[in-house]
Amino acid sequence: MMKKRRRKAEDEKQKQAFCLYYDLGTERTQKKVAKLLNLSENCIETWCKEYNWVERVKEKDVEEIKKLRKKVREEVLKTKEDYREIIAEMIRKFKAAVKTGRIKAKTVYDLDKLAKLDLLMMGEPTDNEEVRIIFEDVEANGNPSETD
Repeated sequence: MMKKRRRKAEDEKQKQAFCLYYDLGTERTQKKVAKLLNLSENCIETWCKEYNWVERVKEKDVEEIKKLRKKVREEVLKTKEDYREIIAEMIRKFKAAVKTGRIKAKTVYDLDKLAKLDLLMMGEPTDNEEVRIIFEDVEANGNPSETD
């Protein structure tokens, strides 16, 4: 997409008008900006065209979405890391309790659930059916299918 060239740099009042225009979000209109700044609608319409406000709003929205997605990804990864540390510690304690005899085989279900949760957090298969499907895919195609 080709960007329009601006004729000249915006002055402070024009920059403030654009910021107000952007901040109005879904309620954004040139008429509202004109009213809020006590300027004529023609003035705001001229600035909007001259300084490509509509295109700049789209660009700014895309940048905000990228920032938000990055932040969410980072938070998800951090949460997974925290959960995996907790799970690893619980598994370590469980193993120690099994070795000392404090936990008997009748509670292996707990270890199984923790191990499956750990595998799930790593994106690995957690049951025999998933493993069978992966092996069949490898046998048929020579490599596992990528689902991510």
